[in-house]
This record gives sequence, structure tokens and C-alpha cells, in this order.
Amino acid sequence: MHDTATAQSAIRPAAAADIDQCIAIWVDACAARDGTAFPGVAERARPKFDGNAAWFVAGPTDDVEGFVLATAPGSGEPSDPEDAAIVGLLAVAPRQQTRGLGRALLGAATDELSRRGYRRAALHALLDNTPAVRLYESEGWVAVGEEYEHSLLKRPMRTFARLL
Repeated sequence: MHDTATAQSAIRPAAAADIDQCIAIWVDACAARDGTAFPGVAERARPKFDGNAAWFVAGPTDDVEGFVLATAPGSGEPSDPEDAAIVGLLAVAPRQQTRGLGRALLGAATDELSRRGYRRAALHALLDNTPAVRLYESEGWVAVGEEYEHSLLKRPMRTFARLL
């Protein structure tokens, strides 16, 4: 079981009222990671919130500082392991990064997926996002399949998977 609180940020199941804050964090975190904002990031993220398998937010009370969203098997890339739930979005507000929130959120999602009976999970990472790749590898995620190009950013990506 993973720790569900880091510093002042409690991790809790998300609610529909959190969607707009989560999307804003996703856009801000992507812009910070990429050095610029790309059009279409929010629009690509929004549909992933429908029918999620696990969704948690971190933050005090109603303020969201980070979130993780996982969806059912078959909702990611065609090359994903067919039985793997997909951790499709994981982001921490840039001002809150390096406090362990990403690790805590990832742990909350994998714990919940396991509790729901999923045996494996997969996620997709930009290979030049070194902090994220280090986090995933340190939590037991292993690169699977071939590298491929991100459809919007045109940068190399890889699928990572782990048993739950």
C-alpha cells in the first residue's frame, strides 16, 4: 500500500467537479515540460475523464495540486498489453513538483487498479521526460514494445508496464 498523503496534500478520489482543475494542471504541466504550450492538449485530455477505472487528486480540500487518471484495458495504444489498465494522465502543478506527489498519485492509482482486479497496468512516456521515466522505473515499470512517435509532439515515446 502506498502512502496517500504528502506534506499538506491529501490524496482523495476525484469527482466531476475536479475535471476543470485537472485539465488546467495537465495543460500547465505539459507546457512546463515542453517549454511551450501546444494547441489541442486540453481537448485531447478531456475525453479521458469519461469512464475512468481510477482517478485521484492531491491537494488540500478543494484545491487540486495534481492528479492521476487510469482507464480500462484497450483504451490506450493498439500495442499496449491487452489486459493492462492504462494510466493515461499523471500531472502535478509545476509549482508543486518535486514534493513526491507524482509518486504518491501513481501509487494510489496502481493500488486502486489492483483492488479492482486488474493484474497489469501500462502507461506511455515521452523518452525525453527524464524525471517521469526515472519515477516509473523506480516504481517497477518496465519499457515494453518499440519506441514510437507522439502524434502531436512528434517526439519519441515508449510504453511502460508493470504487474499490479
